[in-house]
Amino acid sequence: METTIEDPQLRFQANTGRRHGPQGPFLLDDDENEVPQSLLVELNNERAINDFAWPPEAKAHIARDFGAPRAKQQTTQKANQAHGIIGDENSVPPARAYHPPSVASAINFNSARDKAAWRWVNVSNLDHFILDVYNYYEGSGYWCILVDRGLHLLETTFVTVFLTFLTQCVDHSKISDGTTLKHLLVPHCTERMSVPWSLGLWIYVFYFIWKMVQFSVDLRRLSHLRDFYVHLLGIPEQDMQTVSWQDVVARVMALRDTHAETAVNLAPGSRRYLGSQSKKRLDAHDIANRLMRKENYFIALVNKDVLDFSLPVPLFGRRTFFSRTLEWYLNFVIIDFVFDHGTQVNQEFLKAQRRGFLSAKLRQRFIFAGVLNLIFAPFVLTYILVLYFFNSFLEFKSDPSKIGTRKYTPLAEWKFREFNELPHLFNERVNMSYPFATRYLDQFPKQITERLARTVAFISGALAAVLTLISVIDPEIFRVELTPDRTGLFTLEY
Repeated sequence: METTIEDPQLRFQANTGRRHGPQGPFLLDDDENEVPQSLLVELNNERAINDFAWPPEAKAHIARDFGAPRAKQQTTQKANQAHGIIGDENSVPPARAYHPPSVASAINFNSARDKAAWRWVNVSNLDHFILDVYNYYEGSGYWCILVDRGLHLLETTFVTVFLTFLTQCVDHSKISDGTTLKHLLVPHCTERMSVPWSLGLWIYVFYFIWKMVQFSVDLRRLSHLRDFYVHLLGIPEQDMQTVSWQDVVARVMALRDTHAETAVNLAPGSRRYLGSQSKKRLDAHDIANRLMRKENYFIALVNKDVLDFSLPVPLFGRRTFFSRTLEWYLNFVIIDFVFDHGTQVNQEFLKAQRRGFLSAKLRQRFIFAGVLNLIFAPFVLTYILVLYFFNSFLEFKSDPSKIGTRKYTPLAEWKFREFNELPHLFNERVNMSYPFATRYLDQFPKQITERLARTVAFISGALAAVLTLISVIDPEIFRVELTPDRTGLFTLEY
């Protein structure tokens, strides 16, 4: 059965590859090329607008803007008929004669809630969006994320400038002779820096610029996420530090029916249109799958012992080595290579005939990562050691017992991590296990270690007691070098 389309505007919509005669009207197959009524906006503007859950203010605005072209065309036709100008009823108007306004430009939002609802219903990549929602929750809200990133840049800048000043701008040979800081400074020290140090400074400058650009770009995205939490999920900014992830998931699931790809209750027309498309779920299990898709593959790589992390060490045999840096490189080389755009597994990996090509490309990525690590390892290692020293010095000095505090290794954490276990839930489980792990280790005898520790504590305590007693009688002991270049004050302090 073929349907004849007489309305010029409907013929314009049908002019997308459908059958038509050279001069006659367009012909449309009902069975093969049926277009859902909800998509034909010009068939019935009022019905199309009312079927969709637009905001009240936006609905009136869309009706006015989308109805304007038809009203203007009818007025023009009446004027032409009055002047005796009769056009061909079956002629197709030029493409430039009709320019339907875009929906986004036709809407004037009167509230932030309407804007947030519009962004939500137009989310095209749910994987990225759900990941952004979780990262926003992990960051404890808009202002906490901004402050954390700003303080990170401040700390890294301080460490870089402070180390540059101590190592390049201070003449340590004059410390014993100089009395003021001015006598110790090296004039124009930035012009006399060594090549490796200058290279490290330039690397940090590029890192700082990259972080600042990323920080500026993310401001708008973070603002949109804040509107999503506040206006759609009903979670104000001040509650972000106390709300639970289960509550956030429940509120996100309540929004499923407002998104076309995740809706459960659909109108018959919309369900008929979406019948040929894949339905995307948005329940608690699906949200966890979206967030943990890449991590689940890494958990499987570790649990199934696909990768061998052991290294031969002289006199000690093979020892397992797995650091955070190695973890980052493995994610870069393997996981980012397997996933297409970071969300789905690349379909090339499912084809047996592409195995040789993918193996060669994976080998190239390993070589590139090795060269990259060889170049940046000295700078990264120095930065990590200095940062760890600055962070832990006061803590260890005030409580020396924390020096022997045990922690799980990165490999152990991946070994007993469950599939679909989100990072914050895993951290909670790890923190709860520390007391029980300590009690388990205390069951094993450590007599040799304890006796050595008691002996060291006895000797150091005896020296400190004698120095303290002598300093009360004669304070000049603090100026005596008990060891080369170490005075009594230094020995007593440490």
